Amino acid sequence: MRSFLLHTLWISLFLMLSSMAQATSNCTPTVCPYTVSEQAKQPLNQHVLMFEAPSDWTIEQVHEAYLNQQFRPALGHRIQTLQRQHKAAVADAQLDPLTDILNRRGLDHAFQRIVQNGKGEVALLLLDLNKFKAVNDTYGHDVGDILLQAVAARIQHATRGQDAVARLGGDEYAILLHHAHVNDALARVKERLQKAFAEPVHHQGLTLHIDTCVGIAQSPVASADYNALYRQADQALYQQKQALKNTQLTAVNEANA
Repeated sequence: MRSFLLHTLWISLFLMLSSMAQATSNCTPTVCPYTVSEQAKQPLNQHVLMFEAPSDWTIEQVHEAYLNQQFRPALGHRIQTLQRQHKAAVADAQLDPLTDILNRRGLDHAFQRIVQNGKGEVALLLLDLNKFKAVNDTYGHDVGDILLQAVAARIQHATRGQDAVARLGGDEYAILLHHAHVNDALARVKERLQKAFAEPVHHQGLTLHIDTCVGIAQSPVASADYNALYRQADQALYQQKQALKNTQLTAVNEANA
């Protein structure tokens, strides 16, 4: 019985050693698996390094080189793609989708860049379209959108490239001016806006006239506060709209007299 067991043990040991020798002879130094797991063997058995590995490299070094060769370029490309997508998302978050000009967030970022400059003067103009609701109610929102886009384009044309133009929502727009002497820039922009809005918008046989109210606030950049500047401009805009409303009511009363 004992001799039978020893014989069986020797046979098993011989078969195991033969199997290990066969496995070792089937793998080259550059693709040899680093683990006994069959699943772990597959990637290295199926691919060959693009260079000759030094003979003194360990299996771990070969595996690391393989990973760098196969996956690092793809990882770098993926990182670049994500960075581009992030920049695009940030840009989209600061743009008004209807007019492709800045939105409130974009205007705030533009103001922060001006403050970082720390020099000159800054002015904020708030523009509001008069009787815009009547355009939507009479001709529909599609025509209203055309008018909003036309106004945005004309404001951009009337301002300088470095000026920030934004649609804050609805029919309200904003212009942010930064200049060494902002009063000079204001005078030029107001003149250009007046000429730009004097021409009506023509669309599919319709003639749409642009009538706006403007509120203005200004401050030295060194002491500028966006919220305070916005409140001042908004208050000036409100006062102009009230004055215009009172003028219209007086004209109606005189016509009825």
